[in-house]
Amino acid sequence: MILKNLDTNFVNEKDFQKLIFENELIKQDIAKLLNIKMTNFKLVKEDEYINKITADFTVLNNNIVSAIIECKGGNIGVTEYVRGIGQIFQYEYFAENGLSKKNYKFCDIKDFKSVYIFPDSVLRINDFNIGLFKYPKSKLIIEINQFSNAVRIITDKELSYLADNKRNNLKAISQYYIRDIRLFEIYFVLKVLSIYKLKNKIVNRKELESNILKKSNSINNSNWRNVFIALSSLGLIDKNNYPTNAGFNLVNMDFPNFALTILKSYINPYIKEIFKVLNENQNQNLSINEIKEKIKENYNNVDVLFLTESDGRYISSWLNIIRDDFGFIKFKARSNDRKIILNYMEYNDEAVIKTIKNHSKYYEFKNKFLEIIDAI
Repeated sequence: MILKNLDTNFVNEKDFQKLIFENELIKQDIAKLLNIKMTNFKLVKEDEYINKITADFTVLNNNIVSAIIECKGGNIGVTEYVRGIGQIFQYEYFAENGLSKKNYKFCDIKDFKSVYIFPDSVLRINDFNIGLFKYPKSKLIIEINQFSNAVRIITDKELSYLADNKRNNLKAISQYYIRDIRLFEIYFVLKVLSIYKLKNKIVNRKELESNILKKSNSINNSNWRNVFIALSSLGLIDKNNYPTNAGFNLVNMDFPNFALTILKSYINPYIKEIFKVLNENQNQNLSINEIKEKIKENYNNVDVLFLTESDGRYISSWLNIIRDDFGFIKFKARSNDRKIILNYMEYNDEAVIKTIKNHSKYYEFKNKFLEIIDAI
């Protein structure tokens, strides 16, 4: 079951709970985040506790309560979000005092997790900022991408970053971070990491970069660190740098379908904003700064997170991805003369795949990538 990530189609709470309960790969990823072996992992659905409080899930580890989960759907307001925080405060209280209606045994409170889990759209569409709330000490916040089903933790570092962005008056249209790299470099590294996982080889990033990745002579050959940052942001690798279940699903695609999935799952908001400006100002040869200012005009002159920040460096990076990965536009380095090859605002999947096959620079590096992968 995959819940498509469309701006007008937000998953409701009931369907989201069903996805979590029925999707074995998602359950495996949740168990891994909770450091529970899958053989010992059990989800109890709609579990009633004291005061008639019903948790969406109780997580049992060898029949001992290790976590209690609160789920929310994709299109919630601040009141419902705060209600969920109240729930996980109660779950922490239950664990501290060993309170249940089923005489559960609880794990040590230092190991217990009050889990708040929701789809990616909660961060993307709401004006409230999840970094500006108080959470229980035992909290674990998890996001599931509605299109790729990637499961990732929203860390304290990310919460602090989101809070700072609100204080700095930044608008967030997506929470995912990709900068100064290409999608085909992400695709290449993900394939390499999948082989390391299958061969039980430990991933040492520095050794991997110097001994394997740099042999590709790819466009950003001195910037592989950013590829790992992106993979983590997208929820495609775990703390050991091995692909998550979502990562394995993506790496088994050919590159055009991989790029299309990344586009629809994660980066569509950025690309759409850039194409709005390009379409409205064709033949004007806008500079990076002019594109930045026109995007900001659409947001009351507020900077957009990971898009108009950093003096247009993000926009430059997105334009390179649009050209080199997708082939939607054509331009020379340091030139403002951009030709639209495929009007992204009117695209369909078939047209995107065809354009990638005909114009993506991935194919300039494909043979070298395959040669390196075959030698691992």
